[in-house]
Amino acid sequence: MIFEYKAKKSSGEMISGRIEADNRRKALEIINSNDELVVIDIFVYKGHIKEYRQKFRLKKREYSLLFTQILFIFKSGIPLLNGIKSLQRDYEDGKVKKLLEVISAELESGKSFGSSISSTKAFPEIFLRLIYAGEESGQIEEMIDNYLEFNEEFEGRKKSIIKSMIYPILVILTLMASLTFLSFFVFPKFISFFNEAGVPLPALTKTLFNLINAVKIHFMKVLYFISFIVFIYPISLSIKAIRRDIDKFKLKLPFFGRILRKFETYNFMLVFHLLYKSGLKFSRISEIIPTISKNLFIREKFGKIGESLMRGESISESLGKIDFFPSRTILMVSTGEKSGSLEDMLKLGAELEKRELDYYIDVFTEMIQPALIFIVSIVVAVFAVAIILPILDLVKVARFM
Repeated sequence: MIFEYKAKKSSGEMISGRIEADNRRKALEIINSNDELVVIDIFVYKGHIKEYRQKFRLKKREYSLLFTQILFIFKSGIPLLNGIKSLQRDYEDGKVKKLLEVISAELESGKSFGSSISSTKAFPEIFLRLIYAGEESGQIEEMIDNYLEFNEEFEGRKKSIIKSMIYPILVILTLMASLTFLSFFVFPKFISFFNEAGVPLPALTKTLFNLINAVKIHFMKVLYFISFIVFIYPISLSIKAIRRDIDKFKLKLPFFGRILRKFETYNFMLVFHLLYKSGLKFSRISEIIPTISKNLFIREKFGKIGESLMRGESISESLGKIDFFPSRTILMVSTGEKSGSLEDMLKLGAELEKRELDYYIDVFTEMIQPALIFIVSIVVAVFAVAIILPILDLVKVARFM
């Protein structure tokens, strides 16, 4: 680890410098060995942390395991710094070991757990918000537990959506590869053969052949356009206004947009239930809920809910103002507020959204398969007919000869 320090010389002059040591205590020992210096402040060198952030990214399962281990450190009553250092010694994975090294150094410098993990810039925003809220309310164990529950549910639903998309994507890629092979390699040879045999081409065959030629002529232009889109898309995501419009457009896609919308409402209801169950104040909840979604358009809407809660409005009123949640969800929340069973209603609302999300995923999977089979059949039939018609004409010519 690299530490930056400020010290005072015996002459009264203030100096600063950097030193490399395994931890903060050893760094202090090295500096204090110089009798002329009195350490005023010492902290982890931020440039070192910045360099570390750029090289470091954890996988989802690594995050889950690390969060679980940290939770058990809190539950067991082991001093946090000792627990983090023991994890650091046991880990064989270099990335996680380095992360824990930075966290332990930050803890040694006197920072809170939330500030220590925040300085690495390696943790999800929603997790950091929950940790800060847990430190403030004294419920840090509950907050980590809640995040693990949310993360497990979130990843489960996310995998369901990804699995439902694998089949159609594979079919589309296979269809594109087959079309390319038929259009550029097989079909032109048949056309050359028919032309040499003096067989007039039917209208369908001519149209298809002209279309393929047009694609060949403009192939490089199309390729340049696709390359431009692939190149410019990641750049456009860095521009907040463009990314917001893209995120908004995703929600308007036929059927798939409905799945995304349902996915977001389910996540919101799940997290809100977990936060409310933890007994957090609405001031804290209003800070956390915008971090639930990565979709900028939806984050804005969730942010408005937080603003409404801060103004003292009820949850049902806040949800109703943004035109995003189903009427029955708002009615359930309103009923819970009036009857004093809000926690149960939030849990019930999350369960209902989950079931509907699973239903839409199943419907999407069932619909897409026959639709893709139909499209593939039509394409194959067009190519087959375009080739068979000239062959039949060739057979007629051969008979008369």
